[in-house]
Amino acid sequence: MLAGDRPRATSGMDVIAGVIPCAGASRRMGRPKALLDAGGRSFLERIVSAHLDGGCDRVLVVIGPDGTPGVATVRRAGAECVRNPDPSFGPISSMRAALEALGASPDSAPSSGVAAVLWHPVDHPLVSAEAVEALIRAARTFDPDDDRAPALALPRYRGGSGHPVLIGSALFGELLAPTLEDGVRTVTRRHEERRTYRDVECAGVTQDIDTPGDYRAAFGRDP
Repeated sequence: MLAGDRPRATSGMDVIAGVIPCAGASRRMGRPKALLDAGGRSFLERIVSAHLDGGCDRVLVVIGPDGTPGVATVRRAGAECVRNPDPSFGPISSMRAALEALGASPDSAPSSGVAAVLWHPVDHPLVSAEAVEALIRAARTFDPDDDRAPALALPRYRGGSGHPVLIGSALFGELLAPTLEDGVRTVTRRHEERRTYRDVECAGVTQDIDTPGDYRAAFGRDP
């Protein structure tokens, strides 16, 4: 897809950013998932490529204090690097680091200049650009000034929803709230009535590769 063909959410707030959290310890896999091979490219490279080819204006990769997967690796993949100084608070800390890097704050989130973010855990590497594009097109229905308008878009494959999840700017303030109990999941569950789904022909949206067994099932070999 050419840059000029990318779908836009609105004319006034048209930046849509992919956010890929990579600050976790990958304990279940036993090694950094972002760097694992997925058919000749790393998990990280595949995800960044799908987001850029699918129409994201920016892609932010959030790394931990140990520097993994590395600033140079992130930039080679075509993304921007954001550091999470304390991932012990869970994935929500990476979301907050990304939103702050995008200029959002609890008071000004809807007017930050960013229409939506696509939250994409690194353990879903087999997502297609077409699935990302379908979600970005859903953002056309988002209106941050209407609390009844859709504010979440999820991909759905054969009845099952998955990742990435597109979150509109109307919900950024909640994501940045310090009292949020269960991270991003709390917000997506709290606003079921504001969800919309896009059916896609991409099994990767529901394919979670989080353990060595998952990796063997997906690729037929050990990680």
